[in-house]
Amino acid sequence: MKYIKTKRTQSGRTLIMTMVVIAVIGILAEVALLSYEGFVVQEQVIKK
Repeated sequence: MKYIKTKRTQSGRTLIMTMVVIAVIGILAEVALLSYEGFVVQEQVIKK
């Protein structure tokens, strides 16, 4: 009989990798937002 290989481990790895990528994108977005807010505050202080 031939054995059929299942792709359970592959799909599990891709799910974990996707979650890691989403977490990294979230962290980068947060850093970018905080930097942007800092620049906006600096501009408001300079204009006054």
